[in-house]
Parts: sequence; structure tokens; C-alpha cells
Amino acid sequence: SRERHERLLYEFMVAIRAGQLEPLQRLLSEDVVMRSDGGGKRSAATKPVLGSERVARFFLGLGSKLARHPVPVEFRVCEVNGRPALITIEEGAIRHVLTLEGDGTTINNVYIVLNPDKLEAIRRHLNLNPNPALSTH
Repeated sequence: SRERHERLLYEFMVAIRAGQLEPLQRLLSEDVVMRSDGGGKRSAATKPVLGSERVARFFLGLGSKLARHPVPVEFRVCEVNGRPALITIEEGAIRHVLTLEGDGTTINNVYIVLNPDKLEAIRRHLNLNPNPALSTH
């Protein structure tokens, strides 16, 4: 259900912020896969990240990096492709869109979109203000 999916996304965000490996790993299926799409225009993982420990460590590292980031980062949960998604906004620009697939209790797949062309389509779909800072540089 939408509510279970949204709760799983929220628990995922809380576990990353807590910075602890085991609670985050418990949310992930053992064979979870994380994929990212930079569209050749943004830096992204070129290969899928496989397994609960590797995926958890990837997100703990990302969470730590964001906590030290010099520019404030805003997070919003919005519906993308019919599911709740976590949108990261920096200086008014959508930087990432994260979506999860799971069974309501564990996460089987994580997708991160960094591709500026796809982010622009999401921005338009969500009726967010145009963002000149969203560039391919």
C-alpha cells in the first residue's frame, strides 16, 4: 500500500540520519540492488551496488557527506511514477530523486536519478519552480 511504502521510505531516511549500519541493513533485503542514473551528465555509480551491507554503507557515507555539506539541503517526499519518492533540493535545484521498491517491510531495489534531463521532467511534473541552477556542469 501507499502508506506502507511511505513508511518504509521514512524509516530508510531515519536510519540513514542515525548513521548506524545495523538498523539500515534490517530495512534492506539481503540481495538489495541500488542503481543510479546520471545520464552521462552527472557523476553516478556506473555499476549497481549489490547487497545489504554495501548498499547500507553507500547510504551511510552519503548521509555523512550531506550532514557536512556547506549548503543547506532540503528533502521532500513527493509522488513520482505513482510512488512516494525522496527529492533532494539544493539551492532551489532538484539534485536527486530516490525511489524504493519493496514489499512494505524490506527494500529490494533503490533507484537514484541524477540525470538533469529526467530531473527537469520531474520538476515540470511536480510543478516546481524552474531552476536555472540545474545544469550539466
